[in-house]
Amino acid sequence: MDMLLKDSIIVKEGNIRVRVPNPLNFSLHKLVIAQRRAKSDKREKDILQAVYVLAVLEPAEFKGGFEYLPPNWKKLAKKSFVMAWDLFPLERPTLERHGLAPQA
Repeated sequence: MDMLLKDSIIVKEGNIRVRVPNPLNFSLHKLVIAQRRAKSDKREKDILQAVYVLAVLEPAEFKGGFEYLPPNWKKLAKKSFVMAWDLFPLERPTLERHGLAPQA
């Protein structure tokens, strides 16, 4: 949860201010927690949300953030990448742009 609060962004619309997670942190968080979900529909939703946000991130930015994850979180995120490739073929260009295509 601390990951979501780090480098958060304030969005202001009129008189309303809302703190939202940094897109990089949100994407990484979703990739990790997806593998901790018991229900496959929730797991798939988390992975899809992470990939959608990944589309707006620069590959170097994502790679830098990924490198700071603890080793066990990296393993979980990598499992999510493999699942994303299989489950969401229309999102493969995004995964490829970030160097996340499965190794042949």
